[in-house]
Amino acid sequence: MEAVAERSGLSYETIRGYENGRRSPTRGSLLRVVALLDLSAADANSLIEGAGFAPEPTLYGPDERPGLAFRVEELQRVVEKRPWPSMATDDTVQVVAANRAVQAVWGFDFAKERRRRSRLQMTMFAIGRDVGFLDHMTNWPVSFRAAAEMTKGRAERLHLPVGPTETMEAMRAISGGDTLLMKRLVRVWMKAKPTQARMQSDFPVIWRDPEHGEMRFRSIISVASERDLLYFRDWHPVDAETWQVLEKVKARWVRSRKRTRRT
Repeated sequence: MEAVAERSGLSYETIRGYENGRRSPTRGSLLRVVALLDLSAADANSLIEGAGFAPEPTLYGPDERPGLAFRVEELQRVVEKRPWPSMATDDTVQVVAANRAVQAVWGFDFAKERRRRSRLQMTMFAIGRDVGFLDHMTNWPVSFRAAAEMTKGRAERLHLPVGPTETMEAMRAISGGDTLLMKRLVRVWMKAKPTQARMQSDFPVIWRDPEHGEMRFRSIISVASERDLLYFRDWHPVDAETWQVLEKVKARWVRSRKRTRRT
């Protein structure tokens, strides 16, 4: 409580009163505390609404457009309908849904890993380190720079800032402790210019499968929930050759799953 008080600018007695239920926070005070909890926008909004306050302002209010936005619990069912690699992430870049095509390309069992990993270990940066994104993604400097430009240009929520510390931690995660690689990531990040935040953005991904060869995708990022900062990330194959390789990769994944079940 002392640490929360010091970092939030609220008094220790105020925080203690919130903790034992003697005092109720104002919306502004609650946002200052929420900022320290490392929550996604969806979790933060749930907490804010649970305290009786309106969530962060959005372009489309739930009363004006009921059913417009997707909820976290809907996302797995939505992405599973798509034949191309499709996933969903929150504003902390945690992967919250991933279809079979993504899992086949990455060689990553989403349901199994989500059961054993922490939330921070389910971010694209942590998964990317473990899967070897930088080994498979032959154009990673281009893709990483595009992602950096979008991140720098994105309008952040007041209580969920992404600052230099968070950015450096993300790059350390994906570099896996490789000092030279970390320096390259930092250079790419520093050169990236902020781009205007849009409802949809895209950049190229070239992925090399060690067995079946190269796949070329267009990574398209679109908003799943503006209020909760949830995003769809779809890797659309750009040519027939990619579809052919993708089908082979998916078939291999199915065979691998069957073998695992038998054993």
